[in-house]
Amino acid sequence: MPDALPFAVRSFEANYAPSGSVERILSLTVDCSCGTTSSCGSSQLIHLPGGALFRCGQCGSHQAISHARLDASSASSPKVRSPVALRAAAPVVTLRS
Repeated sequence: MPDALPFAVRSFEANYAPSGSVERILSLTVDCSCGTTSSCGSSQLIHLPGGALFRCGQCGSHQAISHARLDASSASSPKVRSPVALRAAAPVVTLRS
């Protein structure tokens, strides 16, 4: 399998643990090596322990995006949480049949 350039994460939404680390990815917007920018929500991600699998809508390439990678990308930005945001950060459960 040829080496592919990794996706560049442009933005994301996530639930955070009380420690401030990413607990679950809710949505991602990434630049793919095929030159397109794709976005997807939680229902389109394949959730894995410690991250999620993202698939480009244009070329079909896929890559695991780890929670740690997103923690590192948001480390420099301060996290401000209102009580409403804390209630909204409740864990999300995806049921598949």
